[in-house]
Amino acid sequence: MENIIEAICKQDYESVASLLLSGVDIHFTEDEAQLTPLHHAVTHDDYKMGLLLLNFGANPFQADGDGFSPYDIAEDYNNQTWLKMIKTFFYLSDERGISD
Repeated sequence: MENIIEAICKQDYESVASLLLSGVDIHFTEDEAQLTPLHHAVTHDDYKMGLLLLNFGANPFQADGDGFSPYDIAEDYNNQTWLKMIKTFFYLSDERGISD
């Protein structure tokens, strides 16, 4: 069975959604780098995957093994699309009362 990181790297949205619906941990990491699925989506600049992961509860502020979150990576690359998407997603989540 394919793991979630492999599916993200292949941009296989259907498999990622299926894996998450079957209970795969949204914060899964496969090695000492501790990169989450959202870290991979940000580094592959895959906005569609990022939105899918955020909708399943991915935390854009979870640090990897080096202390960098997906949000930090977006800031480091000055990727305004990612930054706006994360901020908008969390603003809407707060408005709907579904934030942590």
